[in-house]
Amino acid sequence: MKNLKLFLLFLPAVVLTSCGNDDYSEAYVDTEAKVNLVATLEAGRTMAVAGTYIDYTVTMPQSFAVEATVTVRATSVDGSTYTLSKVVVPAGSTTLSGLVEMPALNGNPGRYEGTSNAATMEVDGVALSSGDDPYVMTSNKISLGLLDGNGPFDFAYPVDYDGDGVIEPWLSISLDWEGPYSENDLDLYVTDAAVTAYYETSYSGDRFEGDFFNGNWNPDGVYLVWVDPYSMIGSSVDVRFTATDHNGLTTLIETSVTEFQIVATITKTGGATNDITYVVEAY
Repeated sequence: MKNLKLFLLFLPAVVLTSCGNDDYSEAYVDTEAKVNLVATLEAGRTMAVAGTYIDYTVTMPQSFAVEATVTVRATSVDGSTYTLSKVVVPAGSTTLSGLVEMPALNGNPGRYEGTSNAATMEVDGVALSSGDDPYVMTSNKISLGLLDGNGPFDFAYPVDYDGDGVIEPWLSISLDWEGPYSENDLDLYVTDAAVTAYYETSYSGDRFEGDFFNGNWNPDGVYLVWVDPYSMIGSSVDVRFTATDHNGLTTLIETSVTEFQIVATITKTGGATNDITYVVEAY
């Protein structure tokens, strides 16, 4: 009798424990067949300052009957940080473009060459707006290099400067160059096409030069970006010029200078409105 009572007391505990374990171990199993689509990813540039945006284009191997969202991921080399960019693709389209943020890393390289293979970017997935979602999407992986930053001149600068409630869609411009910085000192200027007026100047005497091109204050047209070697050793210096518009799109130009010379042009249209467009090209 004593053994029977112990058995009856023990039985509910066994049942309850067993049910708990079954519930815990039960997992969702996606039995839907997935089609792996491999897209082609192209980056507008492969070197960037942490926190700035890299433009990209994705070409998908097929279109969809409904609107879809494609995700691009940028991941630091050690996998500790990542950023995501999601772009909606209209039904029937096979291409898309967007901007993805360079993930934050510990410190800056401290050199003109930057740090290669600091991060990678790739297509991370696709989701359809309605119906079944039987696809996954990957792409080629692009290696990204980390560059030293030049403060606010690396980033988009839309600001209501004069407090009139209208955002000033200015262009951030930045210049870096190869050291040694105790010997190489370069200055940055922007003039009109006829070189009759200076619109922006930067000659700090330190590493980096930068400024804001006040596009809505200046007439439409072509402007020239000049670099002046105030002092340098050797016959030439490698330089890196970047221009970031109010939408976060950055154009990067790498060249070398031997004298006071033009390195890029800025073509500005849109008058004094918020619909300004900047086209920055190597000279």
